[in-house]
Amino acid sequence: MNKIPNIEFKKSKRDPVIDSKSSIYELPFYKDNDHFSNLDNYVRFVKSVESMVRTSNYYARYIKYLKEEVGLNYCQVLSNIKVVEEATRKRATKIEMHHGPILTLFDYVCIVVDHLLYHNKKINSFIVSDIILKEHYKHNVQVVMLSKTAHEQVHNENIFINIKQAFGDLNNFLNTYRDGINIDQIKKINEYIKLCEENDSFDKGVFELSETIKNWSLNNL
Repeated sequence: MNKIPNIEFKKSKRDPVIDSKSSIYELPFYKDNDHFSNLDNYVRFVKSVESMVRTSNYYARYIKYLKEEVGLNYCQVLSNIKVVEEATRKRATKIEMHHGPILTLFDYVCIVVDHLLYHNKKINSFIVSDIILKEHYKHNVQVVMLSKTAHEQVHNENIFINIKQAFGDLNNFLNTYRDGINIDQIKKINEYIKLCEENDSFDKGVFELSETIKNWSLNNL
């Protein structure tokens, strides 16, 4: 093993540690309750897992699978926007995978982390990102396919998407990691389900202008 100047690696059966004479704290390979008791540490860890998941080749392959094998190659808000493959060329239409409509990727990671903490399991970013990716492949993570514009408007809360439009079994995920669900997340889930029972998907008029322009174009043909 190559040594890094001023960095000391301490190997133990429970938790390998990296240390340095110039550092006040040791850096353990696995994270525990003490580490996550600091909110900044918790958020930083969750975001690092998010990044690992989104940049994984397995994540890209899953999106490709949904588009090519499942048939989710169109925007589920603007259904006329679709990935089109022609015999002579390919027109790349940007269709993105949105985690939701209820839970974000951040939520999924938090629930897995808290579940592992509850059961006193080993935790690091590799372990958690691997779990999240496997749950995608089991189709236990709810997602919606959206065009870039629709995706932006969903994040801006200008579009409400009913859970009936989502792909993935959220119940399976919640049952598997139920010990990691907190009160705020339960409230969020229940409130969204209630809204879905009362409403179909809708937007706040954000696409009215584009529809008018489209109608004008058709009238001029």
